[in-house]
Amino acid sequence: MCFSDVLHCGFAANPLHGWIDDGYRIDGESVASKGFADDTTALSGTFAGLCRQHGWAVEWGRWHQMLWHSGKTKLTGVEEGKARSCMVNDGSITIDGNDVPVVPSHVGIPYLGAMIQLDLGWKSQLDAINGTIRGFCNAVGRYRDMFAHNISRAV
Repeated sequence: MCFSDVLHCGFAANPLHGWIDDGYRIDGESVASKGFADDTTALSGTFAGLCRQHGWAVEWGRWHQMLWHSGKTKLTGVEEGKARSCMVNDGSITIDGNDVPVVPSHVGIPYLGAMIQLDLGWKSQLDAINGTIRGFCNAVGRYRDMFAHNISRAV
């Protein structure tokens, strides 16, 4: 907690950019980031703000000799001033020289064990739950004879 707290403090007051708070504003309050263990989410109301937060995260990671996982990092949001159109990464937000992929608002992003959709939909989460149930049912079907044999021996 002490280790990542500095990362979150920098999202809220970015030391690389004059202590600017680029957090997303909700009812006059700023929410710059959320996190639990190694899951971190940075939030901003502007693409420029996300770029500054990304720069802070990269420098924080460099200082601590850490790498960001390019396969797990996702970017989602809507274009400023455009009616809910998906944001575009213009190459400003990269990991290991690769653009961080933009995920449309109707597609879920795994966060803290759940599938979160920016459009507040549930389809991705329900698909994940149904996939888990299907996997369990398939496993039971594959081992049905073994279960039946062990149960009959126990009785």
